[in-house]
Amino acid sequence: MTEPMSLQIAAALPVQPDGKPRSTLLLILFGALVVIAIASWVIRSRIAKRAPVEIIKTPAEIFLENLAQLRLDSGNDVKKFQTGLYKQLVLFLKNRFNLEPAGPGAEDIVISLQATSLSDAQKEKISSWLIRAEKEKFSPVAAAPGETIRLESEVREFFEKNMMN
Repeated sequence: MTEPMSLQIAAALPVQPDGKPRSTLLLILFGALVVIAIASWVIRSRIAKRAPVEIIKTPAEIFLENLAQLRLDSGNDVKKFQTGLYKQLVLFLKNRFNLEPAGPGAEDIVISLQATSLSDAQKEKISSWLIRAEKEKFSPVAAAPGETIRLESEVREFFEKNMMN
């Protein structure tokens, strides 16, 4: 059994005479916009921090990094060092000056090197290293102790002074 129930409908709320929306609705909308703006700024800053910045290196910087690695890899083996030095010098000349030698030998590279913008002293030094590396990598004579370290420091010093620009 249920008890009797009565229902009364109240009179309609009066409309504001000036037609302006309620201030609470504006406040809610403004708050939502502020929250969305802050959230998008936080997300954008996190994405910007995560994106790795690619560092562009010059051919000389790449050469110096490879030279240091070559010295570590070759240890006291001068022939291995000379072989790697020859390859790295050719790679540097190809990257820096778009040098395409006529042949694979050091003499062909030295001839092609004459067309570059290097000074005569720089051409002479690089040419001597190329020719020496080509000869010593097949030489049956053992080199003096510490030769790889001396040669690496000589090449590094030359490139740091003359090629880093």
